Amino acid sequence: MPAIDISCSGVKALIDGLDTSKAPGPDDISPKLLKLIPEEASRCLKLIFESSLRKSEVPSDWKKASITPLFKKGAKSDPKKYRPVLLTSIPCTLLEHIIKSALYTHLDNHQIITDRQHGFRKKYSCTSQLLTLVHNLAESINSKGQTDVIFLDFSKAFDKVSHKKLLIKLQRYGIRGENLSWIKDFLFGRTQKVVMDGEESNACDVLSGVPQGSVLGPVLFLLYINDIITDVDSKINLFADDCALYREIKSAEDASALQNDLDRLYRWSCDWDMDFNVTKCFSMSVTLKRNFIASEYYILDDLIEKVQSHKYLGVYICNDMRWNKTVDLVVGKANRSLGLLRRNFSTYPWQIREKLYFALVRPHPEYACEVWSPHTVELKHRVEMVQRNGARFVMGDYRQRSSVTDLLSHLKWESLESRRLLFQLKYVHKMFTNQVALKPLNYFSLAAFRTTRASHSKKIMPKFGRVDAVKFSFFFSVIPIWNSLPDNIVNQCNSESFHSLCRNHFSKR
Repeated sequence: MPAIDISCSGVKALIDGLDTSKAPGPDDISPKLLKLIPEEASRCLKLIFESSLRKSEVPSDWKKASITPLFKKGAKSDPKKYRPVLLTSIPCTLLEHIIKSALYTHLDNHQIITDRQHGFRKKYSCTSQLLTLVHNLAESINSKGQTDVIFLDFSKAFDKVSHKKLLIKLQRYGIRGENLSWIKDFLFGRTQKVVMDGEESNACDVLSGVPQGSVLGPVLFLLYINDIITDVDSKINLFADDCALYREIKSAEDASALQNDLDRLYRWSCDWDMDFNVTKCFSMSVTLKRNFIASEYYILDDLIEKVQSHKYLGVYICNDMRWNKTVDLVVGKANRSLGLLRRNFSTYPWQIREKLYFALVRPHPEYACEVWSPHTVELKHRVEMVQRNGARFVMGDYRQRSSVTDLLSHLKWESLESRRLLFQLKYVHKMFTNQVALKPLNYFSLAAFRTTRASHSKKIMPKFGRVDAVKFSFFFSVIPIWNSLPDNIVNQCNSESFHSLCRNHFSKR
């Protein structure tokens, strides 16, 4: 990895992009201050950054962190139910951004991070991870097969990273010299304290782990976990520390092979001080066969619980590939958010209520909707009811005789079903324009010739889905709609222009 170049213009661009609402770190340097004097601050910080990299020294103030505990779920009196988020020095985060950019350039140039890792990477996301997993499961069901999936959970993964072992891996990946020395000084000698309601704890030393809430923390964790796939024959999908290990099961030997891969992962976790939380690990047999091969899987001597559904990256994966539980989840979240708005913002102007609905309610039924878009009338209606209730809230009209259809027409809102269709088409467009990591030829077969004058050059060969769970999955159901688009829309380079033209195209039909 080459030495890192720092320019005043680059530092100034980072300062311009600072969020002024972000709290200052322990050094009390506020982003508002830096944005008031960007020219002067960028010149000073450039000299400090260059000196820090050249000497491989991180100022002591930059190694201090204030922890803000964020509640996750469960009992609020249990400290384990909180996620620690660190507030660190703002100038340090600017230098971390520069180093992170250089790191990713080096990693991408040499294709170091495995393609199975979808977390904290450009062109990758929860959606790409879920689409990959669901597609493989759907293909297995379509061929009347069975796939056993093991969802693995690491215990305090980010906190368990050994600093010394991380440095060994960084050196192996070509991160050496002053770059490695700076990261070493960045990791060692750190202290942190908890700050809550104006009270502070005593500072304590940080002996392991990558700093959560820091800019460099995620990429360092990806490099630490990157070789987990070594010697694993089964398929494995990663999103940071969320791991799905799966294999098509045609005989008892395949189940034994999956167990052997699980044993290899356990040995890897022991070698690198990463512990599996067996109570949060689950196995599932995804199949529609009545007489499937039932197998039990173990981590060392602990049996992994077998389930029929599991919440993975915010979506319920079920053994029959149905989306009823996911619809229950997103509709429940949306209705709770809408109830909160009703209780607190009913007297606000309708324009503000509309913005609140768009920001806090509608994202729930649209999260990863490319993956789980329902096809049954009942499920579609349940999701649409979120928007219909939202229209009543925005317009403040709860009369039984009032027409919700008229309210939606007045607001000019598209149906959620139409929006899901546009999101699906937009994702296919991003695949063809290399804006996402999924390559279209890995999932689609392009037609060898145009069947009509109206068809386009990126026409996809239709796929046959044997059952509804497959027929209406993303990589099957989107093909006929994509093929129906005119050539001028499909060949748009910009995804937003494509989205806008698609909306106009379908509104005229």
